[in-house]
Parts: sequence; structure tokens; C-alpha cells
Amino acid sequence: MANPAHAQRIGDGPPTSLATDYAIALVALWMIGGVYIDAWAHGHEPVETFFTPYHGFFYASLIGAGAIIATTMVANRLRGYRGMDMIPRAYRWSFLAAATFVAAGLGDLLWHTFMGVEAGVDVLLSPTHQALGISMFIFGAGSVRSVVERRSLRAVDQFPAIIALAAWLEILHFGTAYGFDPGADRPYGVAPIVGFSPDALTFTVLDYYKHAIGMLTVLLQSALTASFAILIIARLRPFFGAATALFFLGNVMMAAAYTNDTPLLAKTIASSLAAGIVADGMLAIWKATPARTLAFFAYAALVPLVYLGTYEIGTAVTTGLWWDANMTFGALLWSALIGSCIAFLASRPRAEQDRT
Repeated sequence: MANPAHAQRIGDGPPTSLATDYAIALVALWMIGGVYIDAWAHGHEPVETFFTPYHGFFYASLIGAGAIIATTMVANRLRGYRGMDMIPRAYRWSFLAAATFVAAGLGDLLWHTFMGVEAGVDVLLSPTHQALGISMFIFGAGSVRSVVERRSLRAVDQFPAIIALAAWLEILHFGTAYGFDPGADRPYGVAPIVGFSPDALTFTVLDYYKHAIGMLTVLLQSALTASFAILIIARLRPFFGAATALFFLGNVMMAAAYTNDTPLLAKTIASSLAAGIVADGMLAIWKATPARTLAFFAYAALVPLVYLGTYEIGTAVTTGLWWDANMTFGALLWSALIGSCIAFLASRPRAEQDRT
């Protein structure tokens, strides 16, 4: 006789639980938070060994992941499930990612032992660090998949996915930390050289690259902002405030770790809140979805534009902009254009919309 506990299809395992959704999401945020604490330490204290309190806080998140795995499997074993069926389908990749996290952590210990402690951009490119990042990314996916499958409209049910998506955004920020701040502050500008001198060519080259790096950062951050804004409406019918929570949690860690006594943290918080409020407002008023073409494209264009615009205003008020008018307003237009292009890629053909 079939086990009565198996109410789902064979192989699907038990249903997911809201408590586990929150546990996975919060541990994913703990993992990336540990990364940023360690990154802050590397920038403010001499770190020459693997065994530091900062690494300890980061790797302690594995205890949290292990507790989730053990609790889930034991509870479902007592309910009559066996083997892989003790793990809900939505969480299986997360549990595999936890094992990968252990392997990558051991690999990181060996890497530090034989290759030394990384510095600068090397920290972002270390193979073991990238493996840790990928495992954290997949681990947090369990909450996202569970919430998407549940299809609930309640904020309390959706919030684990927002937390996990914020952890994803923070992971992406860390992996591309060199492309977070456009450096529009006047103190970061290239000092002009009056008249001709042997230094004129050096100034021209530096000026070009400073502008280019700032613009590339604008494009990257606009793409990330628009992509996550679109992602939440592609997979969820988000509750009011979801976008604001996502952008705040998804940006503040990076800014806090790298602010170094500059206004970067305050500007990032203001930009995140402004973009989130605009996104939530447009979702509530315009019902922006891929099926509503005009509202969808306006949503995808305005959210990154507001994010960058708030950053530029904050920079102008605090330290002053060193960008000229062409750079300042051209960056805003590019930001909106990037959002529109991503919306175009995410939109469905008219024929497909008509069929649904």
C-alpha cells in the first residue's frame, strides 16, 4: 500500500515550508554578509592568514545551512519519507550547494596555504572564491523556487524570495566590486592641466579612462537594477514594498563595506530607496507586467534611471560632480536605454501574449 505521506507525485518529496524558506534565505544573506565583513577586514586590517574571526563568521553560516538540512530531513523522515524524498524538490539544489560550499571552503584553505592571501581584484577572481559565490547563489535559490511554486500573494509568503534575491544581488556586486561606484565625485576626477606640458598626454589618457570606467559602471549597475526589477514581476506578483526591500538589502552591504568614510553608503541607500519606491509605485498604479507593453517598458527604463539620477544628485550635493553635462545627462539616457533593452529581451511576442 502506498505511503499516505506521499500526497505529491512520486519523486517530488514533501511540500516546502515557510519556516524553511525563511531559514534558507536568511542563511544565504548571512553567507554574503560574512563575505563583506571579511572584505572590510582586508581593506582595514592586515590579514595574512586564513584563520581570522571574519572567516570564522563567514564559515559559521555553514552551520546554519547544515542545521536546515538536518532539521528538514529528520522531520520528513519522521513523516514517512525515504531517501531523496526527504528533501522537497524546491530545496534539492540548495542542499547540493551546501555540500559544494564545504568543498570550496576546503579548497580555499588550500589555496591560501599554497598561493597566499589575495589582494585587490585578485580576491574577486580567485577560483575558490568564485566556487564559494556560485554555491551561495544556488543555495539561496531554494527559497526563490519554493515561493514561486507556492504562488502566494501574501507579503509574508513572498518575503523569503525577496531576501534571497537580495543576497543574489549582493553576490553579483561583490563579484564585480570594481564596477559598483561610477566615481562621479569631484575628488575622484582627474586634475586638469593648463597649457601644454609633457604631462598633457598622461592627463588625456587618465581622463579618457576615468570617463570610460564611470560609464561602464553606469551600464553594469543599470543592467543589474533593471534585471532584478524585471525578475520580481516575471516570477512573482510582488507585494507592495517588495522592490524597495530588494534594492535596499541588495545594495547596502556592498556600499557599507567599501564606503571608506565617503558619502557612498548614504547615496546608495537613497538611490536604492528611490528606485524601489518608484518600482513599487509603478507596479501598484500601472500594473507593469510584460503583457502591458507600455507600462512594462516605462518600468524597466525608469527604475535604473531613478537609481542613477538619485546617485548623481547625491554626489552633486555632497562632494560635487566632476562629470560635465554631456556625461551627466548622457549617462542617464544610457541607463534608461539599458533598462528598455532588457525589457525588450524579456517581453513576449504579441502572438504568444494572444494565446495566453
